[in-house]
Amino acid sequence: MSSVVMQRTRTDFSAVRTSLVLLWLVLGAPLAFSQSATLHLQEIRLTTEGEARTVLFQFSHPPDSIRSFSLSSPSRIVIDVHGPVQNVPSRTYQADDTLLTHVRLGSHPQHLRLVLDLNGQTVPVHSVEHRATEVLARLGKQGDDSPSVQTQVLFSRSQTTPTPQRALKSPAPIVAAVPTPPPPSPQIEPEQFASPRPLSQQARYHLEQGQILYDAGKVDEAIAEWQEALRLAPQTAQAHHLLGLAFRDQKDHTQAAAAFQQALRLEPDNATAHVHLARAFEALGKEQEAFETYQKALQLVPSAPYVHNRLGYILAEREDWQGAANAWYQTIQLAPHYAYAYANYGEALEKMGRKKDALSTYKNAVPVCVRFTQAFEESRKKNNAEALCAEIRKRVARLRES
Repeated sequence: MSSVVMQRTRTDFSAVRTSLVLLWLVLGAPLAFSQSATLHLQEIRLTTEGEARTVLFQFSHPPDSIRSFSLSSPSRIVIDVHGPVQNVPSRTYQADDTLLTHVRLGSHPQHLRLVLDLNGQTVPVHSVEHRATEVLARLGKQGDDSPSVQTQVLFSRSQTTPTPQRALKSPAPIVAAVPTPPPPSPQIEPEQFASPRPLSQQARYHLEQGQILYDAGKVDEAIAEWQEALRLAPQTAQAHHLLGLAFRDQKDHTQAAAAFQQALRLEPDNATAHVHLARAFEALGKEQEAFETYQKALQLVPSAPYVHNRLGYILAEREDWQGAANAWYQTIQLAPHYAYAYANYGEALEKMGRKKDALSTYKNAVPVCVRFTQAFEESRKKNNAEALCAEIRKRVARLRES
């Protein structure tokens, strides 16, 4: 069996912890606002054109005003949208992009806080403007005449789950010599999470303190806070979920799996928890359980490229090359600039004896891989991407000569 797709991904969970944390801090009953119409967020859309990024926030009606500022360590842009906003649980939306990693939302009494989490140590040149019902954040070099324009809807009130349209950023390597980068975060965002009943002030305090400690890297202390929150409110799904993430950071995959299972007992339609549980099963070597759990996630969110990609690896380990090819083909359809998926799909075609189709796939992968490498120009992942491109070119040459 080839080493290309057979390696299991070893996840650096501390590096992707922020990507995986889904904040569900339900802050109790809605606050009493003014008699003005409640401001609803309708859509979040990311448009990428060359080095330029535009994040559009569409609201139900014009906000009263906005305020923005940037922070470092980690780098992020904060936008406060003022007005009588809808009180919603905190949410995190994953962006399939090399610059913007997440968009986070949090409700406050008279404003909605939008946080753009960024890759890198510095915040790029940016601007934020308020235009009628829209708030636009522009990042990076604008006016680039790149022919490639990519758009992804991170959130829309008209659909329950976003359909990612850009490449995932951190897959498993296709050759053993390439160091394993952290896997991409699940591209799944359930519409809303709610505890069976409002949390008490004390339970809510421990839940929030745990999040503060976790963000500061104090995982043991965070676990203690969340366990105390569960002692006070055992049916709090988000506390079980966050405990699962913390245990996984500590490489305690047995307790992580148990915590995610408790979260799913309370919220069986939580697709994100299914994905995290499947990853824990993979780490424990429980391949069949992982496979079945990924399939449950896909039933809830069929358009998740991360899940199709992981299923491809599991099926390849079983030498089910047709199934693996189908899974990686779906990954390409959902994330057309994800160079690793082309390489894996091409190998699956080779295993089935479809060398002509494999050669065509590798040829198509070459320009994709070049753009993929350029996206990591200032990232430590660039070497991985360059190794991928070199491997794909070798495959093209080999099949041409055969």
